[in-house]
Amino acid sequence: SQAYAVKRSIDIFKIFENYLDLSSMVRVLAGQFVAFSETENWSRNTGMLMFSSAYNYVDMFCINDYVGSLLGNSEANTEHIVSNAWTVDDLFDFMYSAVSSTTNVPVGNGNSTESIRQSATTMINALQAKPELSGIAMGTYEGGLHLDSYTHGGGGGLPASSIDYIDDLFESFKADSRMNHWIRYLLSSLDDLGFANHTHFHDIGNGDFAATPHIGQQTPTRSGLEAFVSGLEPDDPDQPDPPPDPPVTVRVNQVGYRISNNRYITVE
Repeated sequence: SQAYAVKRSIDIFKIFENYLDLSSMVRVLAGQFVAFSETENWSRNTGMLMFSSAYNYVDMFCINDYVGSLLGNSEANTEHIVSNAWTVDDLFDFMYSAVSSTTNVPVGNGNSTESIRQSATTMINALQAKPELSGIAMGTYEGGLHLDSYTHGGGGGLPASSIDYIDDLFESFKADSRMNHWIRYLLSSLDDLGFANHTHFHDIGNGDFAATPHIGQQTPTRSGLEAFVSGLEPDDPDQPDPPPDPPVTVRVNQVGYRISNNRYITVE
């Protein structure tokens, strides 16, 4: 399936090249961070670029920078969070570490996850290790927080109280004003690592990862995205966090997306 995707992508690139100025088109292949392992995923990712000399037709290789997905996708992790009464503060601590830690980030029950910095660094090294791939730009797709609770599908064997707890925790996290800082921290970290593009997943809707439910509604995530493309850096992460907002804080939209300073965010 990966070989077919590469072949068809090259075919489509060639079709578009017949009708568009090549300077206006960015040719992208998408790989994976999920279930990362040095021998499995990265041999597959670099293999995609090497297959049929695809690197000759690709400008950017993108990966999915999921942050926090293991918290809600595991019954054991959900049970640990509930039994230890995680607060929004605890979740922010984890999510910051999940972006920038240089070592695996523990949940607290023996489970852990690689940080975005770890996976991104491995990606950089994998591309630079092959001369043919060293000039390919890096980007992300389906990026941002990935606090999707598997409890939405029924919750497995968890009691209703645990399902409600984890869902409320995630919703309160997304509504907290500190999300504005966290999303800028994620994007600035990727920017510092050399990523040329970020695709936020997704822009508008009521899904777990949406930037805003409605086009006219301002949210902390949307504010952070707008601030980043406007050129505003996050504050020093060592400074105290601002006090959290109550859950479900809604602000009136004041500005639209602005693209400047060579910073680009696309939406899926």
